[in-house]
Amino acid sequence: MARGIWAADAVNTVSPMHAEELRTGGYAVGLTKAIQTRKEPLEGTLNGLDESLYDPTVDKDFTQTFSAANLDRREANKKALQEKCGFAPNLEVPLLGVVSRLIEEQGMELLEKALPGAI
Repeated sequence: MARGIWAADAVNTVSPMHAEELRTGGYAVGLTKAIQTRKEPLEGTLNGLDESLYDPTVDKDFTQTFSAANLDRREANKKALQEKCGFAPNLEVPLLGVVSRLIEEQGMELLEKALPGAI
């Protein structure tokens, strides 16, 4: 891995913060020297959404569009998603979605501690 880092034209990671953490050695897991001695920069691409594609005021994939001015309209989306996932529609029950690797480094243990019995 170290030789690949040294030889690469560019090295990119999941966010600017993660790139900085790798540079300072906190998370480089034995690769600190390889990362710190690179002549080319180590970049981080910020995670995020394209707000022009994922705009809840016009998104046709929603059952009901909504905005900050009418957040109560989200209830129709929650019910539709619960039904699609095979759950009984219930606005009182929290509905959580996580897009992540289910490993400790991603903070999954924090979710388990915050919501005992949820996972």
